[in-house]
Order: sequence, then structure tokens, then C-alpha cells
Amino acid sequence: MAGLNGYWTGWYDYGDGRGVTHFSASLSDIGGVLEGMTLELDRDGRELEASIDGDHHAGFAQFTKLYDVDLPGYDYPVEYAGEVNSAGTKITGQWTIEGDEDIFGTAITFVGNFAMQRVSPLPRAAVERKASITLKR
Repeated sequence: MAGLNGYWTGWYDYGDGRGVTHFSASLSDIGGVLEGMTLELDRDGRELEASIDGDHHAGFAQFTKLYDVDLPGYDYPVEYAGEVNSAGTKITGQWTIEGDEDIFGTAITFVGNFAMQRVSPLPRAAVERKASITLKR
């Protein structure tokens, strides 16, 4: 499989019919180790950046997304896991968030789907990433 370096666009949903959130990502792939960042707009129009750390092998990618903001609801790591197509240009799968225990003493888990497609094998400038997200709204 080809490396996953480059500029990606994608979406994720909440699995409950609330629609999708579009994002862009810039990934660096060194020997199967993934690092990068994402940029998206939340439902209130705020620009959110997040860091990505993970890996991929044998047609499978997994990474953790950590938001770089201090806002309620964005303080938990988001775990992504998905299949990579043979060309290394598309990843589809699920994300999960393991929350704290609720008032009944049970941990809350949020799950949704995601898909991302490589637009270019080269990273793009932050301005181009922002423009892509703005156009998707």
C-alpha cells in the first residue's frame, strides 16, 4: 500500500441523523506512523484545529484526534479506525469517544462513521485548508 502523506478532505457523522461535519487534514506518514492535523468548523461556525497521531498497516489505519481548543465537549480524545483502500487514497471507518461516567455510574460512548479521501499527496497551506472547509458549509 502507498503511504498516506498528503492533504485529505472528509466528513464524519454522529450516527443519529444530525448530518455530517466536513474536515480537512494534512497527514505525514513515516514508515506507517501517522502525524498531522485537522481543521473543521463546528455547528456554531467556530474553526477547530486538532492534532492526529496514529499508524497504519495491512490496509488498516487508526489514529487519535485531540482538539486544540478549550471548549466543553472537545476535551476527550477521538479514536478513529478504518480501512484504507489499496491505492492509499481513501479511509472509511468509525470514530469513538469514551466519556466519563454519567450520573448512573456508566461510561458514555459516542460512535459515528467517517470517510476521508486524499486530494493531493502534498500538504497544502493552511489558507487552502480553511478555504476548503468554508466551501463545504
